[in-house]
Amino acid sequence: MNEESTIEPTEPNKAKNVNATCKDDAVNDEQYTEELTSSPKEKKSERIDTRTLKDDAAEREKKQPLIQRIVKAIKAEKKSYT
Repeated sequence: MNEESTIEPTEPNKAKNVNATCKDDAVNDEQYTEELTSSPKEKKSERIDTRTLKDDAAEREKKQPLIQRIVKAIKAEKKSYT
């Protein structure tokens, strides 16, 4: 073989960088594993006033066209099994 075609061994500094990268990957893997095994963080939710929610729904229902209200009432009727 020619001396030109020989491959030079990697520098020791680069090998250290590879090891450091492997350690970083191991730390990241541990972090991801910990995140996946732990329960999700709960967010504090705001309290919703049910009375105003019902009142708003009633107002929207009153504004609904007559035909849609009739169709909804017919669909809600329970039919006997024959």
